[in-house]
Amino acid sequence: MKKKIIYLLILFTIFWLQLLPWGSATHQTLVDQSVFKSVPFGSEIGTWLKIFNLDKGLFYKYFQQDNVPYDLMQMINNGVVSEDNWVSMFSMRRSDNHFHNPLKYFYEAGLNDIATGASLAVWAQDGPAQEPYPEKNQSWEKIREFYYNSLIASNDSDKIVNLGKLFKGIGHQIHLVQDAAVPDHVRNDTHLLNGDPFGFVNKSAGSFRCIEGWTDWNINLVYAFSDNPIFPQTHFSHIPYTKAIPISNLVDSNYYDGTNPTASMEQGLAEYTNANFISEDTICTNNLSPAHKHYFPFPKLSGTDFAMVANGEKAPECITAFDNKQDYVRYIKKERDGATIEHFLKLGYFSTTNPLILERSLFIDDLCHKDYASMLIPRAVGFSTALINYFYRGQIEISLPANDGIYALCADSSELFKNMSLMVKNITPDNEEMTNGQVSLILSYRLGAGTPFVPNPPFPEVERHYKVYGFSGVTAIPRDTPLRLDIDMSLNPLPVNAVDVTLMVVFKGDLGDELTNAVAVGFKDISEPTPIDLFNNTDLVCFNDSYVNYTDPALLQQVDANHNGRIDCDQMEINIIPTKITPLYLSFNGIPASATNYYYKFSETDPVMILPNQTRRFYFLGDDNPALTSYSVKVKAENDPDSSIPWAGVCPVFFDNYPGDAYSYYNKLIWDTNHYSHVKAGIGILRGNYYFNILIYENASIPENSDCSFSGSGSTQEVGSLADNHAPNKTYSPNATEIKKSKY
Repeated sequence: MKKKIIYLLILFTIFWLQLLPWGSATHQTLVDQSVFKSVPFGSEIGTWLKIFNLDKGLFYKYFQQDNVPYDLMQMINNGVVSEDNWVSMFSMRRSDNHFHNPLKYFYEAGLNDIATGASLAVWAQDGPAQEPYPEKNQSWEKIREFYYNSLIASNDSDKIVNLGKLFKGIGHQIHLVQDAAVPDHVRNDTHLLNGDPFGFVNKSAGSFRCIEGWTDWNINLVYAFSDNPIFPQTHFSHIPYTKAIPISNLVDSNYYDGTNPTASMEQGLAEYTNANFISEDTICTNNLSPAHKHYFPFPKLSGTDFAMVANGEKAPECITAFDNKQDYVRYIKKERDGATIEHFLKLGYFSTTNPLILERSLFIDDLCHKDYASMLIPRAVGFSTALINYFYRGQIEISLPANDGIYALCADSSELFKNMSLMVKNITPDNEEMTNGQVSLILSYRLGAGTPFVPNPPFPEVERHYKVYGFSGVTAIPRDTPLRLDIDMSLNPLPVNAVDVTLMVVFKGDLGDELTNAVAVGFKDISEPTPIDLFNNTDLVCFNDSYVNYTDPALLQQVDANHNGRIDCDQMEINIIPTKITPLYLSFNGIPASATNYYYKFSETDPVMILPNQTRRFYFLGDDNPALTSYSVKVKAENDPDSSIPWAGVCPVFFDNYPGDAYSYYNKLIWDTNHYSHVKAGIGILRGNYYFNILIYENASIPENSDCSFSGSGSTQEVGSLADNHAPNKTYSPNATEIKKSKY
């Protein structure tokens, strides 16, 4: 007798602990499908992995939990599984809070059948209530906090820790939404017998008592059903209960009131499941007292073809029974009052027209479970995918300031980038406004281990650096007109040897009807600091298709028409005298640089002068390759009085603007399966110096059609479409200083 009691106690304990939703295998299938079909981790996965700095891929083990390494998907699944954790068999079971009756007020909609608990919709958002339980606070607000902290983290360690918590928390939230697709969980049915892992009592007449047991034994079908998700058309523009976050609409949008069963996708998942499906203890319980814990107005027999089945007017189906024998079985079809279900109920062998016997003779067998699963599984995936999309929906567009044409300029190579400007706009779907918040800019980069502006630069550091800037007084990001953000980086500047540079703008505040803690992000992989050189080549002259020094005797004989040993410009002799170049203005907006249009003005009191065989380099940040940045330089040019050849008269010199195009400099580490690869754009060489973009100022060619190229110029290492390997393009200014522009 004692042994029997002990055995029953053990079984009871097992049942009590197993107030579980979908089994672990089913949940993992549903979660995997939900994640991969979501916007951030589906078609746009590359961008989102960059945002999270998970450049080694989705399945790299970035995270540690209890000293065990996990990848992103494993962390999400850890959250799914641990949402069922408990302290003891009689207390602190998270699973007690995984039920929701959509026909009751949210705070009264939780489990009230043997065990009790909060509504899963309330539980998902009630951080203080979760805190005493195992896994502590995994509420929506808490994982929003993890998300925000991961985005604004100033080092990789803090970012990874918060990301791990974020992905685990998303697993907890997905678990709760998917539970709303289990009839027992939305019809106040504890379903303890379904928890028997040994198969003693979780089956009835060879069929699983509950859909959860059936799915774990038919995981291939679960996968097939989950591969075609059905997405909600739920609106997030209203709050279904006091203090709720709009995401509650995925579970219960107050669409179904007990009189209007429907298959509409505008209702919450719990509403759809409650109104159209049944559990073992709630088979057509519309005749019970409304006060009964298992009373539900729908589904009911009047919405089925039961009368035809009971009267023998509907032919039975031939199926293979649990003992592998074929049998003829009568199934009841749900035809009205919402969704149509072919195998809604099975009619037992001892069915009669007596309602007392009838209730006990109707049950759900495995074929019913299959039909239920074919309709509920796609929605479980679609609704939990919608949860992920809603969580990450906040989007900010980052663009170049139209009047500037670049984000930042470093006009002196001995200095750093000390100022930046960008435009931001709210592009969140559904016209949700972004207000009452705070805005931050996170500038991220790797540091070059040496100069990156050479043909084979050393690998940059693998570690990323982060610079975080706040914007005092900026509380909203508009939707229609972009907002300009100007950043003073003088106390925390960006070095010119930074590579793999990204911009991220983060907003935290009100987004639509999600208040206070909503998070939106904008991400832009911009150019590396891109060098442009102004090179003074006027000490050389392109003479008979070769470069020679301007003092070359043969050259002088050619241009000195009156053979007086000097250049007589007033006699129209061609000017080959070296020139001093003084930059005046720089512009990047596609309009010629001038005193009225410039991004940067060189000092008038301490002008920069570029002497022959010297260069002036500056750097800019623009959009990433293959975007093109147009630039223009206005210079003052005058002959060098210290030249070896005298001249007479006024010699023509170059004073005009020169518009050019600079390609974004590309020099990054890219993770390639199991190691980093170094990719870069091509670099050229001119007179012993390496260049990327260059404007070459030089004297006119002799004769005019002479065409010269620099030794070693155009040497590149091709990187897909990034390389642009060509010789310099000439632009002639007759009888004046000639300018060439080249991108190597």
